[in-house]
Amino acid sequence: MVPFVDFFITMKKNTISYKETGFFKNIVLDYIHNEQKIKDFYQYRPEPSAFEGVIEDKSREKIDRQTLVEVLKQQYQNINKTTLVEQNLLKLLDQNTFTVTTGHQLNIFTGPLYFIYKIIAAIAAAKDAQQLNPDYHIIPVYWMASEDHDFEEINHLDFKGKRYSWDKLTSGATGKIDPQSLKPLLDDLEIELIDHKFAKPLFQLFSDAYLNHSTLADATRYFVNELFGEFGLLVIDADDKRLKSIFSEIIAKDITEQKSFELVNAQIVELKKSGYDAQVNSREINFFYLAENSRERLVKKDDYYSVLNTKLTFSKDELLKEIKENPEKFSPNVITRPLYQEKILPNLAYIGGGAEVAYWMELSSTFKFYGINFPMLILRPSVLFVAKKVKDKMDRLNVNFKNIFLNSDQLLNHLVLEKSKNELHLTTQKETISNTLLNLESSIKKTDPTLSYSLKALEARISKALNHFEKKLLKAEKKKFEIEHLQLLKIKEELFPKGVLQERNTTIMALEIDSKVFIRELVEKLSWFEMEFSVYVED
Repeated sequence: MVPFVDFFITMKKNTISYKETGFFKNIVLDYIHNEQKIKDFYQYRPEPSAFEGVIEDKSREKIDRQTLVEVLKQQYQNINKTTLVEQNLLKLLDQNTFTVTTGHQLNIFTGPLYFIYKIIAAIAAAKDAQQLNPDYHIIPVYWMASEDHDFEEINHLDFKGKRYSWDKLTSGATGKIDPQSLKPLLDDLEIELIDHKFAKPLFQLFSDAYLNHSTLADATRYFVNELFGEFGLLVIDADDKRLKSIFSEIIAKDITEQKSFELVNAQIVELKKSGYDAQVNSREINFFYLAENSRERLVKKDDYYSVLNTKLTFSKDELLKEIKENPEKFSPNVITRPLYQEKILPNLAYIGGGAEVAYWMELSSTFKFYGINFPMLILRPSVLFVAKKVKDKMDRLNVNFKNIFLNSDQLLNHLVLEKSKNELHLTTQKETISNTLLNLESSIKKTDPTLSYSLKALEARISKALNHFEKKLLKAEKKKFEIEHLQLLKIKEELFPKGVLQERNTTIMALEIDSKVFIRELVEKLSWFEMEFSVYVED
């Protein structure tokens, strides 16, 4: 991205349907378009008016608010809290207080932009929900996926076309990693940012976070609070014995009876009947065992439960005793984490990307079995920013904010067909031949009606040959547009780095803006219920 000083002042917002982008699965498209065949897999429509019903349903659940607040107070004891964060934390004790939650891995330097968009959507949805339901207090929450162990997914960032990686041998939950070893990567980035005016304060924030905290979870909480604390966002790390104790009965029941395995698989069957593929698959046991430096799957063999890649083995009674005494050692996987979240939070809605919305659709029957309310699912907003420098290039090639989502070959076809002075479509010739054969058919029927079948076969062969020749014409003409093709490829790479959406690759530092101003503006502008892809184009 190029620098934007007054970011939104010169930006014009456009929207395009998620379907037109080509980046979203059918299950997500059918969900946002309220298709009938998807309605059995969720409970509430993602719209402001639905919050009233969610509040009524969630109010029936017993939430251990005392323990929740106790844990959060401890986690925030060394954090400089805003007045709103302090108030929100205490208000969680009130039965009329609820949450809107998003969750994400502990990507370094926030990771791609969509991490920012998820949190902003949670803030905006909580604000709208409270305005429509003034008798309640609705708080935005960021759930840190601190128990995740896939370090390779979070240990890098792409900046200015270069990948920066955190080289460290590690295992176990990422939230417990000591971030001090990020110093060499920070040094490399600091050199790169020497001329980046607005990125420097943000970089300093990350340096303070990683070099002054002993765990990645603490560091992440620190910088997320610095970026979003003014909006009252609460950050929770659920890797805590007290919170796991609230969930321990479900841990024990699910491991020994394997209900989530049974129910999720049955739901996947129903989803497939409706034409949808499974996003994630359930295992017989959907929990890991957490040790000091490991997070390994629990499996059952005969009458015993064992921890993969270790010598740990439990009988059923031993396992139940371990869950009761040390619930913190049992870590939910992608299937059971949503259950854990909704069990300990007074939550109304979950903000997720397309893949998350898709796999939550597999879980509604499991929620029902365990007596936990299935929240409103909200597809996080998606955004593409187009700088003026890029827009000018697009204008010269007659590319707009909609057709830029086509692949480069389709874009080149569009360009060639529009700019070429040669005839590349054989439409007139096809019509002439079709009319000739139609007239011939009338004559043939009088002579021998059976010959009309041969005539139709001839027409099909001619049509196929002309279509093939038409493609050859286009291919030959495209060779004359080699420079334009290279320009298109460059535009595509600037807006869709490595062939993915900008938000999945570009970091907030790469925007070179005042990050807090940017976030404040997006909180006001980004709609969580608009159900369309936003494209901001700089004039």
